[in-house]
Amino acid sequence: MNHIDPSTRLFPLYDEKVLRGQANKIAWCPTTDLAVIAFQDHVALYRGGVTKIWSMAIPEYTTITSLVWKPNGKEFAMGCGDGTVYKVAVSWAEPRSVVCWPPTKNAQAAAITCLLWVPYTREKTVNANNTFDPLTGRLVSAIPALSMVPPDEPAPLLPRRTKKTPLPHEPTNDGEEQTLLLIGDANGHLYLSLNGIYHIGTVPLLQRFVASMCWETWTRFRCW
Repeated sequence: MNHIDPSTRLFPLYDEKVLRGQANKIAWCPTTDLAVIAFQDHVALYRGGVTKIWSMAIPEYTTITSLVWKPNGKEFAMGCGDGTVYKVAVSWAEPRSVVCWPPTKNAQAAAITCLLWVPYTREKTVNANNTFDPLTGRLVSAIPALSMVPPDEPAPLLPRRTKKTPLPHEPTNDGEEQTLLLIGDANGHLYLSLNGIYHIGTVPLLQRFVASMCWETWTRFRCW
């Protein structure tokens, strides 16, 4: 039997970088060579994992517990121990972040344990042959489409003319694929956020289920 040198079967080293602090989390962009690395007190964006583009401080009272990229690679989300989720755009020379969870400032949020950002495409319940579709029971198929009609306002105590405030533009106007940001917390809840903007549902789950959520878990979850 011929002896095979183990070194010939290893992946070649692309590059290396000695970091100044301990990296707690790292996530690679699905479309480019960008990587986001979370440290104790800040998060940094690297190209190729070695060249730093920018860094952003995080609040002193929390830590980053999870990182995930949007499928198109233009944004990433980071979950924190205080229950906050930030969306960060990477198309600019400097970080631009916005809070996307919880939906209200006064909401009591549990620590974020995991994040998952997946494409969201509505599926027809009847296929081309008008026969039963085994995918009909998927969770995504059951989520109703968002209505762009402003809700009725409560009747005022005194008669007056009111004008309805239009809702935000429909998210499909930018021509990008719709996505679902799944947010799991320490209380065993799974929150569904359309494009990381609109909270469209909450699913109570077991804590151990949410803590170990991954792509395979999401695939099984859709088939329930």
